[in-house]
Amino acid sequence: MRNLLPTAIPASLTLALVAIIAAPAAGAAKLTTLYQFSGGADGGNPHCTLVLKNGALYGTSETGGSSGDGTVFMVDPGTGAETVLYNFSGGNDGGTPTAGLVYQKGTFYGITTAGGTSGVGTVFAFDPATKKEKVLHSFKGFADGYTPFGGLLYHGGLLFGTTESGGTNGSGTVYSVDPATRAEKVLYVFQGGGDGDQPMSNVIYQDGILYGTTLNGGHDIHGAVTDRGTVFGVDAATGAESSLYSFGENDGEPDGTNPWAGVIYRGGYLYGTTYYGYNEQGVSYYGTVFKLAPNSTQDTLIYSFKGDADGGFPFAGVLARGSDLYGIGSFSGEGNCGGSGCGVVYKVDSRTGKETVLHSFTGNGDGGNPEAGLLYANGAFYGTTFDGTTSNAGTVFMLTP
Repeated sequence: MRNLLPTAIPASLTLALVAIIAAPAAGAAKLTTLYQFSGGADGGNPHCTLVLKNGALYGTSETGGSSGDGTVFMVDPGTGAETVLYNFSGGNDGGTPTAGLVYQKGTFYGITTAGGTSGVGTVFAFDPATKKEKVLHSFKGFADGYTPFGGLLYHGGLLFGTTESGGTNGSGTVYSVDPATRAEKVLYVFQGGGDGDQPMSNVIYQDGILYGTTLNGGHDIHGAVTDRGTVFGVDAATGAESSLYSFGENDGEPDGTNPWAGVIYRGGYLYGTTYYGYNEQGVSYYGTVFKLAPNSTQDTLIYSFKGDADGGFPFAGVLARGSDLYGIGSFSGEGNCGGSGCGVVYKVDSRTGKETVLHSFTGNGDGGNPEAGLLYANGAFYGTTFDGTTSNAGTVFMLTP
C-alpha cells in the first residue's frame, strides 16, 4: 500500500467549526473546514468520498477510534459537530476502511482492507439507526481475492467491487456480494498481463458493463506488458472482460500512466485520471485527466498536471457538472506539507482543457493531501483531506463555488 503520507499525531479533539479560508485566486471558491480530526477517539486520516443523507455527512476514517483501526463517522455540515457511529476493532469486524460508504434502503455498505476472519479485508453493512455493523463477507486471501481498496457499487440488489490482490493469479478480482444472502461471487480474475493488474478503484455500471481501472498491467502496441495500467470492462452477467485501453499503448501519444481512481460515464465517454504521466511520451510526471469512448482504443488527454500550483498526483477521479470536471490533486500545489505541497481542488473544462485551481491546501487548518473524490450537494462540494492540521489527521471540508 502507499506509504507517501505522514503518520497521524494524536492531539486534542477539535469540535468547533473552523473559520473560512479563502482560496488564493480572486473570484475562486471558498473553503470551510467543517471538522478537524485528532487522530484519537474521533478517528483520523479519512480516505473516503462522503455521503449526504438526511442532512448529515457520513464517511469512514482509516485510523483512530477506540482501537486505532478506523471508524464510521457522521458530521453535521451546519455545526461541524462530529459523531463516531462505529469503531472498527481490526478483528473479525474488519479494520482500516479506505473507501466511502454507499447507502441503500436504510443501510450503509462499505469495505475494510484489513481485519475479517483472515485479516485481509471485509465487505460490511452498517445500520445507522442501531449502530450495528454486520460483516457480509470476509475475504480469505486466495481465490476470492483480498485487500478491497476501492469502494462499492450497489446495482440490481448486489454490491460490486474490486480487490487489489488475490484471485488465482494474485493480481486482483472483480466480485459481487449479495447483501441478503452474504454470498460472494468472483466475476473476473485478472491475469496480471495485458488484461490489467491490481485494480485499486471502484467500478461503475453502464449498459450491463462494469467499468474500472487497474493500477498496473496493460500492454504496448506490440503486445508487450507495460505495467502502466488499464481501463477495463467486465460484463456484470457473464464475467467476460475486455481491456478497453492500455496506458502507454500508443507510442508517441501522451496519455498518462497508472490510474488509482475509477472512471465516470457521461455523454458517451468515460472520464478519469491517471496518477502519473509518462515522460517518454512528452507528458509531465504529475498525472492527467483523460476521456475515452468505451468502443475506442484511443484516449484523449484533457489536461496534464505540471506539479506546480496547478496540483498533481490525483488519487481520486473526477465529478462532472455540466462540461466541467472537478477533482483533487493529492500533492503539489503549495503549502507546508514538504517539497511536494499539500494538494488542490481543481476544475477542468472538458471541452477546452483549461484548468482552474479552486483551492490550494496549506496543511494548516484547511488540511492537506486530499485523496478521495468530491461530493456535490445543495450548491457546494464536500470532501476530506487525509492529513494536515496540527494533528496531521485530516479534515472534512465544504467548498462553495
